[in-house]
Amino acid sequence: MLAEIDDAQKRTQVREDLGSVTIFSPWSTASPALLTSILGDKTAPNAAPVSALASMFDLITSRFDQVGIKFVRMIGTDDLLALHLLQELRRRRIDVRAGQGDHIALISEWDMLYGKAFPLTFATMMECLGSNGEPPDWADYTQNLLAKLERSSRTPFLPANLHAYSYLRGIDGRLPTGADSKAAVESTQDEQERGPWTYNESLEVPIGRGQLDYVRRLTRQLRAEFRGPGKPELRAIGVVGTDVYDKMILLHALQEEFGSITLFTTDLDARLMHYERSRWTRNVIVASNFGLALNPKYQYGIRQLQPDSDNTEGAGPHPSPLAPFRDNYQTALFLACRAALGLAEEVDGETKRLREFEARLLAEALGYPRLFEIGRGQAVDLSVTEGEPKVNLHPSQLRFRAKFSTTLFRAMSYLGMTAVLLLPVYLLLRGHRPHDTEPARPADKEHRQQNSTKESTARPSKGPKTWVRHPRRVALPILASLAIVVFIILVLVDHDQRQAGEPFSLTAGTSAWPGLALLLLGILLGIRLLLYAWTILADNVKETVEEFELRPPREHKEGWPGCRARIRVKILWGLGIEVPESDKKAIEEVDEFKDGKVIARGLWTKHFLRRCVGRDFLWPIGWLVLLWLLPVVLGPGLGWPYSPCRGALCYAVFLVTGSLYYTTLLALLVTVATATMRRMKVINELIAHDTFWKSDAGREPDSEAHSDQEPKYMAHWRDVRFIARITEGVSRVLYFPSIILLFSIAARMRYFDNWGYPLLVLITYSVPFIYLIGLEAALQLCARRARAVALREMRRELHKARYGEPKEDEKGNRIQSMMDEVTELREGAFRPFSENPIVAALLIPSGGAGLLAVLAYFLPG
Repeated sequence: MLAEIDDAQKRTQVREDLGSVTIFSPWSTASPALLTSILGDKTAPNAAPVSALASMFDLITSRFDQVGIKFVRMIGTDDLLALHLLQELRRRRIDVRAGQGDHIALISEWDMLYGKAFPLTFATMMECLGSNGEPPDWADYTQNLLAKLERSSRTPFLPANLHAYSYLRGIDGRLPTGADSKAAVESTQDEQERGPWTYNESLEVPIGRGQLDYVRRLTRQLRAEFRGPGKPELRAIGVVGTDVYDKMILLHALQEEFGSITLFTTDLDARLMHYERSRWTRNVIVASNFGLALNPKYQYGIRQLQPDSDNTEGAGPHPSPLAPFRDNYQTALFLACRAALGLAEEVDGETKRLREFEARLLAEALGYPRLFEIGRGQAVDLSVTEGEPKVNLHPSQLRFRAKFSTTLFRAMSYLGMTAVLLLPVYLLLRGHRPHDTEPARPADKEHRQQNSTKESTARPSKGPKTWVRHPRRVALPILASLAIVVFIILVLVDHDQRQAGEPFSLTAGTSAWPGLALLLLGILLGIRLLLYAWTILADNVKETVEEFELRPPREHKEGWPGCRARIRVKILWGLGIEVPESDKKAIEEVDEFKDGKVIARGLWTKHFLRRCVGRDFLWPIGWLVLLWLLPVVLGPGLGWPYSPCRGALCYAVFLVTGSLYYTTLLALLVTVATATMRRMKVINELIAHDTFWKSDAGREPDSEAHSDQEPKYMAHWRDVRFIARITEGVSRVLYFPSIILLFSIAARMRYFDNWGYPLLVLITYSVPFIYLIGLEAALQLCARRARAVALREMRRELHKARYGEPKEDEKGNRIQSMMDEVTELREGAFRPFSENPIVAALLIPSGGAGLLAVLAYFLPG
């Protein structure tokens, strides 16, 4: 009609035939500047420059006014959709600057005006968008848009970082509306039988009307151009078209090919949320002029009204609610029908009919498109409205303030907050319990029994002394509670106070906060397990020292005091200063060998009791830094993992929690790996040499062990028991990292948001675990080799005792009894397969992942 209006010969006829007609337009979304330039007089926009959005809306209206036709726009334009899409991409840390930002692909219809116009609109909006994402100067935007239109047929008009691709409408091969009736009926029956939901390799045969094979080649072309070393990284892909089935097929193929990537489209449609398609449309950003419902006062206020009146006050007693529509065009059509029937709104104290709104009010009402993210069976409203429009056509967004109106949610929220507040109180009270003394050692039991009366009257210290002796019992609960409270405050602020922030939901499938909360819990539990692991390993060392009497002479300084003394002695010697006698003992080495045998006490002192800055501090820190460099080095080549966080606050929380979580996990891994390697060194030396056990440690089957030179079979028997004891502590802490890893697996579930498990994440977590499991397997092999060596030597002694001259049957029986004990030993590294800590370390994350998948299947949504 625009072309007919601008045709002087047809203009008069149009005025005579349609001069008194009012046109309500709920479907036309193409840019008015493009439409008036392509279909009408191209000089008109220059004659009446566009100075604001209202004047752009008035471009088509003024053309129809020339022939007496009233044109009422009932839907926004693609210019606004492109603007809000680019602003949303910026909120997700995608650089949308034209020519120098991140690379974006746009796939649109080739054989429709809408598909041809949108890339032009999108590219122009990229160039005219403000540096901080503010709307462009509409006059400058219109001039650039028309300039691109003029040269688009001759030269490329897209920025260097925007890549346009196209497809022909009807990818599924179905006949368009209005075709031959018989063929249309057959197409409808085929659609009902097979449905529009299938897309697999069996349907990609390159024959017939179907174009599924084109889609597969298109997605592979995109992957070949933007994946791999030295190629630009594609950060977002847009799919634009008029056929929702075509868009769903393209989204399906893109999700299969690219996995976690930002996908966006236009025009909300209920078919995008269908449960059979949710796997492929999840987390797609949709810019739409309307949602599936209007403001309740326009949609749910329909009653028995007086003729020629749209005033609902005092009308019938019950409203007539309508179900949400199928797509945004139905919503716009419903609004257009109500406007045609006289829908009125009070603006600035004056009641005006919607069809009589001037361009300014209409632009304000239609100038705020909706932004949605497709979740689990629903579309989450992410719309950002600067200020409150005078005429708000859209329903309000559901946030915490609205959710608190429900009794159940309010009760659950209060209970949750009460639990968070009472947690530190409970843990603090636990810190005052009278169990702060160390457990009695086996050697002290007799002494405790002799002084039972005195012990029973003793009372543990209370008050500040407990806090001073065990500050972790107070500090850790306080820090954990503060972390949880700060996290809850950040969630509330970002979700409830900022429209541009990350939404919060446990079941919608579009919120990053539940995953970040799981990472936070993983950090807190990881710190607790790290401290617990240190305690277990330290207790294991103490128990081994007491059981095998491996403590060095009293004048020999142990632990960090001895380490500091040795460093001080080396500094004094380097400066030529006399070393005090009290420090000379620090550098005296405990003998490790005697008569070709390794001395157990010296070996133990060297590896466990003597602290060394390089071995106990620098080596673990070095491994921690090296493992941290792994994702830093691989990230540029493999691509950084996709983060679904929206807004700067959520992304900052993600960086902090992710870094702390990975550091905590690596600290646990390095702790277990260090303990494992230290024990492997001791076991290898026990295998390479005979052991000299001078003390009467452990159970002695006869008096021979009290001599300075104990029997050889006794030393081998004690070697195996010693190995079982020192590996018991490592076996108890081996699966700690697996427990923490399970939190990462749960946090990255797609049930919460579009996290996924990219290759970099899999490598980053797999390499340290493979190294740890390899170390533990090597420790198991070393322990079993030591047992095999001990049994071999004990068999020789047994043969000598039973068949040598003279025969020693009693000694042979003792050796056989000890061999049976060694064979049946089930402690530490000698546990059977079903109780092996390596099996537990592997089953915890894998079994937990399977359980999480089952839970995600049954959870709501």
